Amino acid sequence: MIHKSNFENNLKNKGNTFNYYRLIIALLFIFAISVPTFAQNKQISLSVQNATLKTVFSQIEKQTPYRFSYREADIDNRANVNIKITDGSIDTVLEKILPAKNLQYSISSNRVMITPAQKKAGESKIRTGQIKDQNGDPIIGANISIKGTTTGTITDIDGNFSIEAAPGMTLLVSYIGYTSKEITINNQSVYQIKMTEDTQNLNEIVVVGYGTQKKANLTGAISQVSGDVLNSRPISNLGQGLQGIIPNLNVKTGSGLPGEGSSYNVRGSTSIEDGRGPLILIDGVQMDPNLISPQDVESVSVLKDAASAAIYGARGGYGVILITTKNGNQNDKATISVSANWGVHQPTTVARTPNSLNWANYINQVAANAGQQPVYNDTYMSYVKAYYNDPQNNPAVFYDPAANDPKHLNDPTAWSYCGNTDWYGETIHSLAFDQRYNISMQGGTNNTKYYVSQSYNNNGGLMKYYNDTYQRWNTNVKVSSQITKWLELTGKVMYNYSDQDLPTPGIWGGWSNLFMNYLSPFMPIKHPDGNFSGQGADTNPAAIQEQGGHGRTKINDAWLTGAVKITPFEGLTINADYTFNYYSKDEDIFVREFYEYRRLPGTEALYPWTTPNSVKNTQKNDYYGAFNIYAQYDKSIAKNNFSIMVGYNNETKSNRGFGVERQKLISNDVPYIGLASGETYTRNDASTGWGIEGAFTRINYNYDNKYYLSFNGRYDGTSKFPSGHRYAFFPSVSAAWRISGEKFMESTHSILDDLKIRLSYGSLGNQSGVGNFSYYPGMGVNTNFGYLMNGAKISKVSVPGLVSNSYTWETINQFDIGFDFSLLNSRLNGSFDWYNRMTLDMLAPSQPYPATLGTSAPKVNSADMKTLGWELSLNWQDRTSSGFSYRVGFVLSDYQAEITKYYNPTGNIDSWYKGKKIGDKWGYTTVGLFESPEDVAGWIDQSKIYGGQWMPGDVKFKDLDGDNQITYGKKTLSDHGDLSVIGNTEPRFNYGITLGGDYKGFDLDLFFQGIGRKDFFPGGNGFWGSVKNYQIPTDWAVENSWTAENPGAYLPRPSMGNSYNQQTQTGYKVNAGYLRLKNLTLGYTIPKALTQKAYISRARIYFSGQNLFCITSLPPIYDPETLDYNKYPVQRTFSVGLDIKF
Repeated sequence: MIHKSNFENNLKNKGNTFNYYRLIIALLFIFAISVPTFAQNKQISLSVQNATLKTVFSQIEKQTPYRFSYREADIDNRANVNIKITDGSIDTVLEKILPAKNLQYSISSNRVMITPAQKKAGESKIRTGQIKDQNGDPIIGANISIKGTTTGTITDIDGNFSIEAAPGMTLLVSYIGYTSKEITINNQSVYQIKMTEDTQNLNEIVVVGYGTQKKANLTGAISQVSGDVLNSRPISNLGQGLQGIIPNLNVKTGSGLPGEGSSYNVRGSTSIEDGRGPLILIDGVQMDPNLISPQDVESVSVLKDAASAAIYGARGGYGVILITTKNGNQNDKATISVSANWGVHQPTTVARTPNSLNWANYINQVAANAGQQPVYNDTYMSYVKAYYNDPQNNPAVFYDPAANDPKHLNDPTAWSYCGNTDWYGETIHSLAFDQRYNISMQGGTNNTKYYVSQSYNNNGGLMKYYNDTYQRWNTNVKVSSQITKWLELTGKVMYNYSDQDLPTPGIWGGWSNLFMNYLSPFMPIKHPDGNFSGQGADTNPAAIQEQGGHGRTKINDAWLTGAVKITPFEGLTINADYTFNYYSKDEDIFVREFYEYRRLPGTEALYPWTTPNSVKNTQKNDYYGAFNIYAQYDKSIAKNNFSIMVGYNNETKSNRGFGVERQKLISNDVPYIGLASGETYTRNDASTGWGIEGAFTRINYNYDNKYYLSFNGRYDGTSKFPSGHRYAFFPSVSAAWRISGEKFMESTHSILDDLKIRLSYGSLGNQSGVGNFSYYPGMGVNTNFGYLMNGAKISKVSVPGLVSNSYTWETINQFDIGFDFSLLNSRLNGSFDWYNRMTLDMLAPSQPYPATLGTSAPKVNSADMKTLGWELSLNWQDRTSSGFSYRVGFVLSDYQAEITKYYNPTGNIDSWYKGKKIGDKWGYTTVGLFESPEDVAGWIDQSKIYGGQWMPGDVKFKDLDGDNQITYGKKTLSDHGDLSVIGNTEPRFNYGITLGGDYKGFDLDLFFQGIGRKDFFPGGNGFWGSVKNYQIPTDWAVENSWTAENPGAYLPRPSMGNSYNQQTQTGYKVNAGYLRLKNLTLGYTIPKALTQKAYISRARIYFSGQNLFCITSLPPIYDPETLDYNKYPVQRTFSVGLDIKF
């Protein structure tokens, strides 16, 4: 075990360590590749006449490392050889001389085996037969085909079949729920074939921590899906393909912005502190799943309970996601796969603003509701109406002091606007384009397997005045070689590069504010002189997109892995690997100045939203290294099966970030720090790092494959906590009982194939979300304090705050009970789990210190939380007698979390408190809207919410505490007035539905995803409408606001300057649950008889649609996955694709 000082030394001396391991990786990788390929690349030159085969083989052996093996009798009586060849490969030479001698060859490593060629197949004729199950009953609809051809048939109602085949051919027999069989045709005419139940579901290999296990032997809560669920879907990142597929794996994508990634959560609420999420490992190391290509993924396993995740100790407290990338197979011929996908996309939801006339009438009514004069007088309205009714003959700008323009009052240089601009329609494309390409090669020989791929992804953006894009390149190389019977070497190289190009975020923010809440429909895109509009505070997103500069982010992510696998004797396997990662992120933000043009020439001014011009460069460099060594021993004694694994893990990461900004560029079009005259600001300059190490073990035992017991444990240490609190032991225990294996269950075997009950309990730690050196008091530094001393600026260093001397892990104790089952010859498979997760010692405020101390009390490990949840997974697959295969999948999960301990002596309901459920929302109970002045006068006192005059159309609230007034009391648990818990914003009942089928080359897949309920309390002027004369509501808000002519409206009366109706309340609680068709794919596989002439083993074309429709009760301005009308919208995608295998 490494002592705490080693962590610090590792971080200080990381350069030497990384260089050492990089050399090892390079040597291992070169060696792994070179061993199987050196001999094959060796060129041969021969020139012989009337030579024996022995002579030819001898000359080849002299020129290459190859050695020939054959029986003397097989080559002695063959005709002599005449051949002349220069610089040919071993395959070229042997193909020229052996077929004419009725010989064939095979190569294993450097050994060439010569054998007689197989005899040709005999005459083809009709073969008949019957297929029965193990009980002797006929199987209806079993599929029979001739291997390597498109010829096939199915059994009839009596299990009989008839097919034409020649001796030497192979019949492939398959049926859902049974093990497929291969029958070699001989001279026999009638065949009786018996099929046995398929145990593949039990023998399926599942990726677990530091290894794999049979699904049948699992005692923990683990879900796995294959990479097939990602095929043919037009997805930009892995998370989009996993959403709704695995129960209680909650995947969230922030928006439809090109390059937007996904975030992951396992089993719901984790901690009151931010940043607590699952550990995500790709091929055993921490990696960003948003950067990899989905086409490279072989499988995804989610370790949910403490029993399965305990082997990762301090980082597995909130689940572990294991992503395994593809690899080749030994003795598998090289397969080249090419896929291409071209698509168009459009927003699923657009929150449009009202037209100019509706907006003007609306905002004047809002002013009248507050007893104010109209915002736009009759003169102004005359210009608005003229343009609205006849835009061809009336300008969108005017100058008339009598109009009393509220934005440009007393400014004779400015235009007044009266246009009718749909800003979303004018600045966003109705369609944008995507394209994706992937080429891969995989295969292997007796001793080597390999996988090589290259992917390119290009997501086009929606902006009309800027070519916003996201591009990603992925390269993946993986080679494994069995050097000797006991030694295997593996080398891996993965390189991910991405480039996100967006318009400048300017001096205010990012995309969301490109469509600020005061984009008036009056303002046209451009003035009559052709220059962009926008004067003073008016923001013109078209001008910013085209002239304002850019915000560009480039990421380089390189991974190198060297691994060795040693098998000294049967049952024992020793694995060791080291991975090095270099990650760099380069952000370049260029703010470009440009002029805004006004009514009078010579009054031009620099556009305020991009002034002063500037350039900002931010660089982040990470160096990560991970070393693992672990050994596993498997042994069976009679019915007793043992598996013991022990190992050690060490990981270090160092980060260096540097950002610099400079204003006043010398040339407005050359954004370089050295070509600016303003002061140079260092935005950040930080270096940090962390280290973690652990010794772990897993002990599995089962008796007769019916009774299972497993122990997992890890002794973990981290550099993120102070000395004395860095190490802890995290154990778990789990057990399972395969009830279906008992004798008393034999009578159920005709229906029940498998039934297993699981039970687990474990204790894990958590270090995610914890700062690298949070146990050290930090001092703030300001080198640009703004004060002068002796004529020079001074720097400021602030007094550090306090930190707890017992700062340590959160502890997560989790109990899980579940069962797995399989019915009806494995047609129906499912699992169910219920869990109780206790999160202890969360960081929270401690008791306050005396004010005389001059600083606040530090956070301590003092809060607890309980999460209860469950998850269900069901899958059905079958095949009809007509050959139609179909499948149905359903997943459903739910959870709720509650605070069980928190220091809140006053019971403040705006903070955490014991008994509060995560997501609870306090608010008022809505009775309705006032219908008349008499209704207002007769209602209880609401002056504590608003002291002015309540009017018809305003909201009336319910008096819950019976004091004849509406108040919020002291906002404490003991006195909260008329407030109550009125909803919960956490998602409930997450579900996914998968439907699919295949018939005669056609395939159809549909995937629905959604949540049953999520309480949403909308806000902002897009929902409520305007209370300021510069706020622009959505069209929906205008149409649904109360007026005297629309007394039955949904929304209350908007009033200028007043937002008292916009309280959090039951009347405006909306269910954000939804059902969305996430994907529909229709494909057709071209018959092999048509493609094999072009050496194509498989060709499939398909159409795919993503996010095709959504059923929800939300207002139409919201997409249920973003719940923000001002975000870059989620995309609906239509694409066509082509998959080819050679």
